[in-house]
Amino acid sequence: MRQPDINRVKRAMEHIEAAKTHLNSIKWENMSDKENRMVNSALESLCEPSSVIKAVISVVEGEV
Repeated sequence: MRQPDINRVKRAMEHIEAAKTHLNSIKWENMSDKENRMVNSALESLCEPSSVIKAVISVVEGEV
């Protein structure tokens, strides 16, 4: 994979981590139970793409 493409993959990982950080920074007292469940669902949904992107990064960097 070309270096610019590797950089794009790494940037995608940064975006996922930023999304997790933003969601985790919401104070629970500012959310209803339904909103809290939705935020937790969103956080769980980010786990799979995060794992896949980490695997792609490790493959292209030869860590596997």
